[in-house]
Amino acid sequence: MEKLTITGSIDEISFVAAKITMVMAFAAFLPFIIVWGMPGPIVFFDPVEGSFGVTMGNWALSILAFGVAIIVGAFIHELIHALFFLPFLSSGFKGLSFGISKKNLALYVHIKEPLSIWGFRTGVIMPFILLGIVPLIAGLFTGSFFVFLFGFIMAQSAAGDLFLIQKAWRLHSGYFIEDMSDAMGFIATPKAPKTP
Repeated sequence: MEKLTITGSIDEISFVAAKITMVMAFAAFLPFIIVWGMPGPIVFFDPVEGSFGVTMGNWALSILAFGVAIIVGAFIHELIHALFFLPFLSSGFKGLSFGISKKNLALYVHIKEPLSIWGFRTGVIMPFILLGIVPLIAGLFTGSFFVFLFGFIMAQSAAGDLFLIQKAWRLHSGYFIEDMSDAMGFIATPKAPKTP
């Protein structure tokens, strides 16, 4: 086995995001529309009887609340990565670092020590499941377009994660994963053979 370096370009990540959009358009949005009808404006707060100004104020507050939810969701996304990487790190929290990418102003968590294939896959996929798929299903069952759209956007934001999962899926347990701090990608290093 040889050492493998896997990196992803903006175009590759965008392609994954486009595939997520297409799949969810049929697997999520279409069922939502069939069950609940076409969604209206995002309204998080209870409707208030009153003037046009009161109605617009209610919508504005709802959009603001949704924006805050997305920003908080971005932080929680990285926290979920960290919490699910943690059990696989021999140095605990010392094996993680957090930051903001200067290139695209995106939050990130960086793994500072080699990780098993299973640990890498687990930590990478969980934000997509917990912040994307779970809210999508909850929104579909409750009819809350606010929750549904939150899940959709969080799933979209995991496009880079899904790209990494796709690349790591073909690797077997004979590799360690080393996270790259300066690029979207990883280095797969073969484990040293056990000495008899």
